[in-house]
Amino acid sequence: MEIGSAEWLDKVYTDSNITIYPKGMSVDGLRHTFQAERIGEDGNPTPFDEVVSFINESHTDVKAWYESTKGRPFDRFNLGADLAEVREKSWAHPAFKEAFRLLGLNHETNHRQINLPWYNELSMGELSHQVLGLESIVTFAPMHSFEIQLQRNGIKVPVNGCSVDGIIITAPDSNSSNGYVAVGIRGGSSFPNTYHVVAAGGLKGTPELKRGEESIYDVFRRTELAAELGDFTDERIVQARPLARNVEHIINKGGVTYLFKVRTNLSKEEIENFWVTAKDKKEHTGIVFVPAHSDAVNDFIAQNYRGIVANKQDRPDSERYLLSPGALDLAAYAGMKPNKLRLLHQDGEW
Repeated sequence: MEIGSAEWLDKVYTDSNITIYPKGMSVDGLRHTFQAERIGEDGNPTPFDEVVSFINESHTDVKAWYESTKGRPFDRFNLGADLAEVREKSWAHPAFKEAFRLLGLNHETNHRQINLPWYNELSMGELSHQVLGLESIVTFAPMHSFEIQLQRNGIKVPVNGCSVDGIIITAPDSNSSNGYVAVGIRGGSSFPNTYHVVAAGGLKGTPELKRGEESIYDVFRRTELAAELGDFTDERIVQARPLARNVEHIINKGGVTYLFKVRTNLSKEEIENFWVTAKDKKEHTGIVFVPAHSDAVNDFIAQNYRGIVANKQDRPDSERYLLSPGALDLAAYAGMKPNKLRLLHQDGEW
């Protein structure tokens, strides 16, 4: 299927790519089960713990090489002109190659699709999803973050990568009676200087999630919301609920996102004050606040969405566009159907 063709556009912008959850669904209503074993192409279980160990080994060696040769700390969010060299060093490491083999992947043909070779996490892959009244049941299997990167580069993997995103809303003020949606300006090496919702990332396969001791929302709040915006208390959250399940095809190539709506009693200034203390503050260089009204959110989408956004490392502010996953998140919140989003799509790569 050719990118940009009518058939491709139909897939990217079909209305079924956004499933809105019932308004009465609680965060505990988004339930899951976990299938621990994934069988590889060789008929044997994939040893994910060994994969993680080998990638940790390669990253430790590359980090030590970098700091000894460059004379400065390894900052995965800002490698600047050294990024290509670090990637080449990582790809060539014997432990990196062994991790590829254990995942059943072809290093020779696929290693360059791993844009962030130091991103080493066990995530969740979705096997099935169904909505039953005020509950949604998801079945997960283990998935490595390398597989998510490969999926985003168009390589077929056995399960769908999963993300957890948040529409984080501030308290009202004199200029917006419904508060504001926090939208991040991305930092780091993955689509820097573009727009995406704040508190967004891969669904981490925590031991507690696998055992059913944490919900999907629990993991989102701990590993994305607290990490990116700061760990504010329960008293600062007025309401949290599952908003939608999105399927995104431009960047995530069919990966799914569980989207939460989190309304807080924090002002814009308080949100920013928490953000500067957050563990993963460097994932964003700033936050913009969009009035949390459908018309204002739809206007923001219309002004900033183009379709395919290139992963430029030197993107100027004048070309700061909204990433497709963020556009789907905001569209789900504002009630914009994907077929309306299609009208904003412009040919080419921006």
